[in-house]
Amino acid sequence: MQLVDGVNLHIIETKKYKDITISIRFLDILSKDTILLRSLLTIMMADRSQKYDTKKKVNQRQDFLYGITLRSHTISYGKSHVIEVYGKILNPEYIDKSESLLEEMIMFYMDMVFYPLINEETLKEAKQNLRQKILRTVDDPAQYCIIKGFQHIGKHTPLAISNFSCFDQLDNITVDDVKNLHRQMISKNKIDITLCGNIEKLKLLPVLKKVCKLEPREDSFKTYYQFHQSRTIEVFKEEYRDVKQANIMMIWETNCQLVDSDFPALQVACAMFGQYPTSLLFQEVREKHSLCYSISSNLISYDGIMCVNTGVNNTNIQKAIELILEQWKHIQSQSFSIEILEITKTMMINSLLAGNDSAFTTIAYNYQNVILNRTYTLQQRIDNIKNINKEDVVKAAKKCNYRMAYVVCSREDGKNQ
Repeated sequence: MQLVDGVNLHIIETKKYKDITISIRFLDILSKDTILLRSLLTIMMADRSQKYDTKKKVNQRQDFLYGITLRSHTISYGKSHVIEVYGKILNPEYIDKSESLLEEMIMFYMDMVFYPLINEETLKEAKQNLRQKILRTVDDPAQYCIIKGFQHIGKHTPLAISNFSCFDQLDNITVDDVKNLHRQMISKNKIDITLCGNIEKLKLLPVLKKVCKLEPREDSFKTYYQFHQSRTIEVFKEEYRDVKQANIMMIWETNCQLVDSDFPALQVACAMFGQYPTSLLFQEVREKHSLCYSISSNLISYDGIMCVNTGVNNTNIQKAIELILEQWKHIQSQSFSIEILEITKTMMINSLLAGNDSAFTTIAYNYQNVILNRTYTLQQRIDNIKNINKEDVVKAAKKCNYRMAYVVCSREDGKNQ
């Protein structure tokens, strides 16, 4: 349902929950010029507003509105960057004067989102919070390895853009910078407001039209793309840090976008490769050779890449990489059993069904349909997985090209020593 061009309302009617879950998402281009600003603004919108200008006032208002919750975070979808403000409200149907209460609850969200308190004090606090978050990422060797691997292979692409990559710009951001970014976000970003719950009898549209007086904006935006390595880089890149074990990230180009017909087969291939205890990586690298405690494969779907992440003793770096590559070759050459394929498909379907019990996951699925401009039901997802056969998996796997391994290890035991 369109409120104005580029501002859409989505109602997910379900009787599973007594609460109503609300999500407001702002979509824009992922840019190194705005990612820090948007991250700071995300923190500030969940903190205080011009009307509720102290933390005490915010907490008191939340208590008055029956424990209404409000959180915020950012998500990258390929070429795009999304700010999401989300939370839960008690369904006013269970309380007297439900219509006025619903309006008050939605007004609280709109106050926080559209009129955040942006001043020197709140900016300073947001900078401290963001700085600590970035530094925690740097201190986590596994996360650090992933970020640096993306930066190395994805130079000049969306893959390389992160708060970490722009960290040196944080201190230079001013209050006016954040205010200008907020005005731009409100006036130009594509906005999707989603409510999930038993809300059939609630008169939502008049309330939202009353509180969301927004101008039309551009409504078309392609988020996904197929990453291709456009320059020559090392197949093996090593970085030295003071770490107890080596962290490895390996990257494949999938040559398969998430709207392609063979994408479900790629998902099954990746899951069979390293997403469950029954997977080839878990059984071979972890169980049989005892090289690591954890290992996993993941699709970065909107960028068109597949990654494997693990941590091993420094002396086992090359052995682990060789074993990982060998397992993927097993999938490409059809050297895997029907049993592991069927077990993987069953576990994927069970994961989808479990996610359907969460309002936040349901909203996330719905939003993916929105930004991909499609209608793709849970049952269609399940049916697509059920219909995948061995040949489908092999075909999708063969399209993937291995590109590099990025390794963070101690200098004493690195590959080149």
